Amino acid sequence: MVRTRQRQSGHAFTLYLSLINFNFVMSNSLLQLANCPAAIAHLDARFADAATQRAFGGFAILLLDLDNFKSFSEEVGMLAANSVLKTLFERIGNALRDTDFYADLGGDKYLVVVPQISDVETVTLVTTKLIEIIATPISLGGIKKQITASIGVSFFPEHGDDRLSLVSCAGLALAASKHGGGNRATVYSDSLQTAI
Repeated sequence: MVRTRQRQSGHAFTLYLSLINFNFVMSNSLLQLANCPAAIAHLDARFADAATQRAFGGFAILLLDLDNFKSFSEEVGMLAANSVLKTLFERIGNALRDTDFYADLGGDKYLVVVPQISDVETVTLVTTKLIEIIATPISLGGIKKQITASIGVSFFPEHGDDRLSLVSCAGLALAASKHGGGNRATVYSDSLQTAI
């Protein structure tokens, strides 16, 4: 597995900016996952070979946000929060396929690229699994703690034929998930351009 962690509305725009900022370090030593530049390189490589990607069924990108994780970190402390993150990404790594790619964008937001998936039914199986494993309680000092996640999804080639448009669509979908209360996934649709 490639272990890379990594709107035109306000919520999506910060995600949009994170994927055009090349000043991030290449890896996150805590989680042993790569950061934004590796995500950029991975997406750009896919778009450079767009014909092959289409021939093999396209791909989905998932923008994942840990709901209220900043508040959680402040509550339990940085060391405990880091321990929770390690556990979460062990779970995520075990749940994803060897061909899937994930990257840390910073700010408790992550990118997952799932190849050969371009339909809502199949990607829903993936997002449901991720939401469930993230929400599984974690024991912290003998106390069960629960983290939830929101996910926004877009598809290549349906929702864009370049990195920035695809990420922007996924960002709008993520904003819709957050707006709906979190702990859910939303697939991009044109109606989101005016809904959020």
